[in-house]
Amino acid sequence: MFKILFLGTGAADWPFKKYPGVPPALLSGEFRGSSSILVNGKILVDCGPTVPAAMETFNVALSRLSDILITHTHGDHFSLKSLETLAGRVKSSARLNLWMEQGALEKAGTLNNIYNIHKLEPGREVSIAGCSVMPLPANHRVSNSPESPLHFLFSFSGKNFFYALDGSWLSTVAWRAIMNLQLDAIVWDGTIGDLPGDHRIFEHNSIPVIRLMNQTLQANGVYADSARIILSHLGRTLHPGHRELAKNLGEEGMEPAHDGLLVKI
Repeated sequence: MFKILFLGTGAADWPFKKYPGVPPALLSGEFRGSSSILVNGKILVDCGPTVPAAMETFNVALSRLSDILITHTHGDHFSLKSLETLAGRVKSSARLNLWMEQGALEKAGTLNNIYNIHKLEPGREVSIAGCSVMPLPANHRVSNSPESPLHFLFSFSGKNFFYALDGSWLSTVAWRAIMNLQLDAIVWDGTIGDLPGDHRIFEHNSIPVIRLMNQTLQANGVYADSARIILSHLGRTLHPGHRELAKNLGEEGMEPAHDGLLVKI
Protein backbone atom coordinates (compact mmCIF):
# COMPACT_ATOMS: atom_id res chain seq x y z
CA MET A 1 0.00 0.00 0.00
CA PHE A 2 1.09 3.55 -0.77
CA LYS A 3 0.55 6.08 2.01
CA ILE A 4 0.68 9.66 0.76
CA LEU A 5 0.52 12.50 3.27
CA PHE A 6 -0.01 15.99 1.85
CA LEU A 7 2.16 18.36 3.86
CA GLY A 8 1.26 21.38 1.72
CA THR A 9 -1.13 22.01 -1.17
CA GLY A 10 -0.70 25.69 -2.04
CA ALA A 11 0.71 27.52 -5.03
CA ALA A 12 3.32 30.25 -4.59
CA ASP A 13 0.79 33.04 -3.98
CA TRP A 14 -0.05 31.85 -0.45
CA PRO A 15 1.50 33.96 2.38
CA PHE A 16 3.78 31.23 3.70
CA LYS A 17 5.26 33.50 6.38
CA LYS A 18 1.81 33.47 8.03
CA TYR A 19 1.67 29.65 8.20
CA PRO A 20 -0.74 28.91 11.07
CA GLY A 21 0.90 25.73 12.33
CA VAL A 22 -2.43 24.48 13.72
CA PRO A 23 -4.44 21.65 12.14
CA PRO A 24 -7.97 23.17 11.85
CA ALA A 25 -7.06 25.93 9.38
CA LEU A 26 -5.03 23.46 7.31
CA LEU A 27 -7.38 20.48 7.34
CA SER A 28 -10.26 22.72 6.25
CA GLY A 29 -8.34 24.14 3.30
CA GLU A 30 -8.63 27.62 4.79
CA PHE A 31 -4.84 27.93 4.54
CA ARG A 32 -2.38 26.03 2.37
CA GLY A 33 1.34 25.56 2.88
CA SER A 34 4.00 25.11 0.22
CA SER A 35 3.22 22.02 -1.86
CA SER A 36 4.85 18.84 -0.63
CA ILE A 37 4.01 15.19 0.03
CA LEU A 38 5.47 12.42 2.16
CA VAL A 39 5.37 8.95 0.59
CA ASN A 40 5.26 5.91 2.90
CA GLY A 41 6.69 8.00 5.71
CA LYS A 42 10.12 7.83 4.06
CA ILE A 43 10.24 9.89 0.88
CA LEU A 44 9.63 13.63 0.99
CA VAL A 45 8.83 15.33 -2.31
CA ASP A 46 9.85 18.99 -2.26
CA CYS A 47 10.89 21.00 0.77
CA GLY A 48 9.56 24.54 0.61
CA PRO A 49 9.38 27.14 3.39
CA THR A 50 6.50 25.61 5.39
CA VAL A 51 7.55 21.95 5.27
CA PRO A 52 9.43 21.71 8.61
CA ALA A 53 6.46 23.30 10.41
CA ALA A 54 4.02 21.00 8.60
CA MET A 55 6.00 17.94 9.65
CA GLU A 56 5.67 19.07 13.26
CA THR A 57 1.97 19.90 12.87
CA PHE A 58 1.12 16.50 11.42
CA ASN A 59 3.41 14.53 13.76
CA VAL A 60 5.73 13.13 11.09
CA ALA A 61 8.28 10.69 12.51
CA LEU A 62 11.56 12.15 11.28
CA SER A 63 13.33 8.94 12.28
CA ARG A 64 11.72 7.22 9.26
CA LEU A 65 12.64 9.89 6.71
CA SER A 66 15.38 8.71 4.36
CA ASP A 67 15.10 10.57 1.05
CA ILE A 68 14.05 13.95 -0.34
CA LEU A 69 13.13 14.42 -4.01
CA ILE A 70 13.07 17.88 -5.58
CA THR A 71 10.79 18.62 -8.53
CA HIS A 72 12.50 21.97 -9.26
CA THR A 73 14.11 24.87 -7.42
CA HIS A 74 11.41 27.55 -7.36
CA GLY A 75 11.32 28.97 -3.84
CA ASP A 76 8.00 27.40 -2.87
CA HIS A 77 9.40 23.92 -3.61
CA PHE A 78 13.05 24.24 -2.64
CA SER A 79 14.22 26.12 0.44
CA LEU A 80 17.83 25.87 1.59
CA LYS A 81 16.76 26.98 5.07
CA SER A 82 14.09 24.27 5.30
CA LEU A 83 16.48 21.60 4.08
CA GLU A 84 19.10 22.67 6.60
CA THR A 85 16.46 22.61 9.34
CA LEU A 86 15.37 19.06 8.48
CA ALA A 87 18.92 17.77 8.33
CA GLY A 88 19.54 19.24 11.78
CA ARG A 89 16.41 17.64 13.26
CA VAL A 90 17.04 14.12 12.01
CA LYS A 91 18.76 12.23 14.79
CA SER A 92 20.66 9.63 12.85
CA SER A 93 24.25 8.80 12.11
CA ALA A 94 23.31 8.36 8.44
CA ARG A 95 22.78 11.40 6.23
CA LEU A 96 19.54 11.89 4.38
CA ASN A 97 19.61 11.40 0.61
CA LEU A 98 18.75 14.44 -1.51
CA TRP A 99 17.77 13.80 -5.13
CA MET A 100 17.87 16.63 -7.69
CA GLU A 101 17.75 16.92 -11.47
CA GLN A 102 21.29 17.16 -12.82
CA GLY A 103 20.86 20.74 -14.05
CA ALA A 104 19.64 21.85 -10.62
CA LEU A 105 22.63 20.54 -8.67
CA GLU A 106 24.34 23.92 -8.76
CA LYS A 107 21.58 25.18 -6.43
CA ALA A 108 22.55 22.68 -3.72
CA GLY A 109 25.33 24.89 -2.35
CA THR A 110 26.37 23.91 1.18
CA LEU A 111 23.82 21.09 1.27
CA ASN A 112 26.66 18.92 -0.03
CA ASN A 113 28.03 19.05 3.51
CA ILE A 114 24.92 17.67 5.21
CA TYR A 115 23.20 15.46 2.61
CA ASN A 116 24.15 12.62 0.30
CA ILE A 117 23.26 14.26 -2.99
CA HIS A 118 22.19 12.18 -5.99
CA LYS A 119 21.58 13.14 -9.61
CA LEU A 120 18.24 12.54 -11.32
CA GLU A 121 17.87 12.26 -15.08
CA PRO A 122 14.48 12.44 -16.83
CA GLY A 123 13.48 8.98 -18.01
CA ARG A 124 16.04 7.13 -15.89
CA GLU A 125 14.37 5.01 -13.22
CA VAL A 126 15.88 4.80 -9.74
CA SER A 127 15.12 2.73 -6.64
CA ILE A 128 14.43 4.84 -3.56
CA ALA A 129 13.35 3.52 -0.16
CA GLY A 130 11.74 0.43 -1.64
CA CYS A 131 9.94 2.32 -4.42
CA SER A 132 10.69 2.50 -8.10
CA VAL A 133 10.77 6.18 -9.06
CA MET A 134 10.76 7.42 -12.64
CA PRO A 135 11.59 11.15 -13.04
CA LEU A 136 9.74 12.57 -16.04
CA PRO A 137 10.01 15.98 -17.71
CA ALA A 138 7.47 18.61 -16.67
CA ASN A 139 6.25 21.44 -18.87
CA HIS A 140 7.63 24.11 -16.56
CA ARG A 141 10.61 26.44 -16.43
CA VAL A 142 12.94 27.94 -13.84
CA SER A 143 14.39 31.23 -15.09
CA ASN A 144 18.18 31.55 -15.19
CA SER A 145 18.67 27.84 -14.51
CA PRO A 146 19.67 24.97 -16.80
CA GLU A 147 17.47 22.52 -14.89
CA SER A 148 14.58 20.50 -16.26
CA PRO A 149 11.68 20.44 -13.75
CA LEU A 150 10.37 16.97 -12.98
CA HIS A 151 7.25 14.96 -12.37
CA PHE A 152 7.56 11.62 -10.54
CA LEU A 153 6.03 8.24 -11.31
CA PHE A 154 6.11 5.96 -8.25
CA SER A 155 5.64 2.19 -8.38
CA PHE A 156 5.41 0.04 -5.26
CA SER A 157 3.87 -3.39 -4.56
CA GLY A 158 1.95 -3.42 -7.84
CA LYS A 159 0.57 0.12 -7.35
CA ASN A 160 1.34 3.16 -9.52
CA PHE A 161 1.09 6.78 -8.44
CA PHE A 162 1.91 9.85 -10.56
CA TYR A 163 2.82 13.19 -8.98
CA ALA A 164 2.58 15.98 -11.58
CA LEU A 165 3.43 19.35 -9.96
CA ASP A 166 4.35 21.96 -11.36
CA GLY A 167 3.57 21.86 -15.06
CA SER A 168 0.86 22.11 -17.69
CA TRP A 169 -0.35 19.34 -19.97
CA LEU A 170 1.75 16.18 -20.14
CA SER A 171 4.93 15.94 -22.13
CA THR A 172 5.10 13.26 -24.80
CA VAL A 173 7.78 11.51 -22.73
CA ALA A 174 5.52 11.44 -19.67
CA TRP A 175 2.56 10.18 -21.66
CA ARG A 176 4.57 7.33 -23.14
CA ALA A 177 5.77 6.36 -19.66
CA ILE A 178 2.24 5.98 -18.29
CA MET A 179 0.20 4.99 -21.36
CA ASN A 180 0.55 1.23 -20.74
CA LEU A 181 0.15 1.41 -16.96
CA GLN A 182 -2.83 1.60 -14.66
CA LEU A 183 -2.56 4.51 -12.27
CA ASP A 184 -4.04 4.05 -8.83
CA ALA A 185 -3.66 7.76 -8.07
CA ILE A 186 -2.61 10.95 -9.80
CA VAL A 187 -1.95 14.41 -8.38
CA TRP A 188 -2.47 17.14 -10.96
CA ASP A 189 -1.19 20.67 -10.77
CA GLY A 190 -4.41 22.63 -10.35
CA THR A 191 -3.00 26.13 -9.93
CA ILE A 192 -5.29 28.13 -12.20
CA GLY A 193 -8.72 26.75 -11.38
CA ASP A 194 -11.50 27.52 -13.85
CA LEU A 195 -10.25 30.96 -14.83
CA PRO A 196 -10.30 31.41 -18.64
CA GLY A 197 -7.59 33.30 -20.49
CA ASP A 198 -4.91 33.10 -17.80
CA HIS A 199 -1.40 33.23 -19.31
CA ARG A 200 -0.07 30.78 -16.71
CA ILE A 201 -1.84 27.98 -18.58
CA PHE A 202 1.42 27.38 -20.45
CA GLU A 203 3.15 26.35 -17.18
CA HIS A 204 0.26 25.33 -14.92
CA ASN A 205 -3.01 23.49 -15.44
CA SER A 206 -6.49 24.92 -15.43
CA ILE A 207 -9.43 22.67 -14.60
CA PRO A 208 -10.60 22.53 -18.27
CA VAL A 209 -7.14 21.25 -19.25
CA ILE A 210 -7.29 18.62 -16.50
CA ARG A 211 -10.71 17.53 -17.78
CA LEU A 212 -9.27 16.92 -21.23
CA MET A 213 -6.36 14.88 -19.87
CA ASN A 214 -8.66 12.89 -17.59
CA GLN A 215 -10.89 12.02 -20.56
CA THR A 216 -7.90 10.74 -22.54
CA LEU A 217 -6.42 8.75 -19.66
CA GLN A 218 -9.79 7.19 -18.89
CA ALA A 219 -10.51 6.39 -22.54
CA ASN A 220 -7.14 4.66 -22.86
CA GLY A 221 -7.48 2.60 -19.68
CA VAL A 222 -4.71 4.40 -17.80
CA TYR A 223 -6.83 4.98 -14.70
CA ALA A 224 -7.61 2.02 -12.46
CA ASP A 225 -11.31 1.67 -11.65
CA SER A 226 -10.82 3.13 -8.18
CA ALA A 227 -8.14 5.68 -9.12
CA ARG A 228 -7.91 8.80 -6.95
CA ILE A 229 -7.73 11.96 -9.09
CA ILE A 230 -6.44 14.74 -6.86
CA LEU A 231 -5.63 18.40 -7.47
CA SER A 232 -2.93 20.24 -5.54
CA HIS A 233 -0.76 23.36 -5.88
CA LEU A 234 -3.96 25.41 -5.71
CA GLY A 235 -3.78 29.16 -6.24
CA ARG A 236 -5.00 31.30 -3.33
CA THR A 237 -7.15 33.64 -5.44
CA LEU A 238 -7.98 31.34 -8.34
CA HIS A 239 -10.41 28.94 -6.65
CA PRO A 240 -13.56 29.17 -4.54
CA GLY A 241 -13.40 28.04 -0.90
CA HIS A 242 -12.32 24.47 -0.26
CA ARG A 243 -15.81 23.17 0.55
CA GLU A 244 -17.30 24.56 -2.66
CA LEU A 245 -14.31 23.39 -4.67
CA ALA A 246 -14.64 19.87 -3.26
CA LYS A 247 -18.32 19.81 -4.20
CA ASN A 248 -17.67 21.04 -7.73
CA LEU A 249 -14.79 18.65 -8.39
CA GLY A 250 -16.53 15.74 -6.71
CA GLU A 251 -19.25 15.87 -9.35
CA GLU A 252 -16.53 15.02 -11.90
CA GLY A 253 -14.75 12.33 -9.88
CA MET A 254 -11.93 14.62 -8.75
CA GLU A 255 -10.95 15.97 -5.36
CA PRO A 256 -8.93 18.93 -4.09
CA ALA A 257 -6.19 18.05 -1.64
CA HIS A 258 -5.84 19.87 1.65
CA ASP A 259 -2.85 20.01 3.97
CA GLY A 260 -2.89 16.94 6.21
CA LEU A 261 -4.80 14.77 3.72
CA LEU A 262 -3.69 11.13 3.98
CA VAL A 263 -4.31 8.99 0.89
CA LYS A 264 -3.92 5.21 1.01
CA ILE A 265 -3.94 3.23 -2.22
